[in-house]
Amino acid sequence: MVFKKILTKVVNWILKNVELEELRVYNLKVGNSTVYVKSDRITLAALSSDPTSLTQGDMWFNSTDGKIKFTPDGTAVKVLPPAPITTDDIADGAITTAKIADSAVTEAKIANGAVTTAKIADGAVTDAKITGPISPSKIGQGDLNLGSGKLTCGQVQVGDISMRYGWKIIETPKALIVLKDGRKVFEIPA
Repeated sequence: MVFKKILTKVVNWILKNVELEELRVYNLKVGNSTVYVKSDRITLAALSSDPTSLTQGDMWFNSTDGKIKFTPDGTAVKVLPPAPITTDDIADGAITTAKIADSAVTEAKIANGAVTTAKIADGAVTDAKITGPISPSKIGQGDLNLGSGKLTCGQVQVGDISMRYGWKIIETPKALIVLKDGRKVFEIPA
């Protein structure tokens, strides 16, 4: 035991402030034999919890949660993710639009039916994104406001038509009746 202490002091004295280009050691044990530097890997000590005092650049293995962790600044604790990263490794809401590169999400990456009405912001679908005819079932019941535009179609099928200034057109099997303020103005027989 005394010889080991003397030998340790001599080696520390010899290697103090020495820079080596190469040091060949079969199995280097560091820090009370808790970290091993081997020819093909580094074995970190298995800690049951994260260290309480951190220094920038510290790295350790937490055996309780099975993760390798490090601190880039001496305060924040980061986890080395496994490779490849799976959806289980990403917290909900962790990926924001700022972290997604432009044009990174392609059509192939979006599952069929994945984009629902709730996921589309109000007013987000522009005229340029709508092509082809829109079926009546997609318009629904209610006002169709064309603004200053014009409606062009092959055929329009409607029920009774009420107009802004009290005019109304009623269709019956035998006639087309035009009313103004509820009074019949004229009738066109079938």
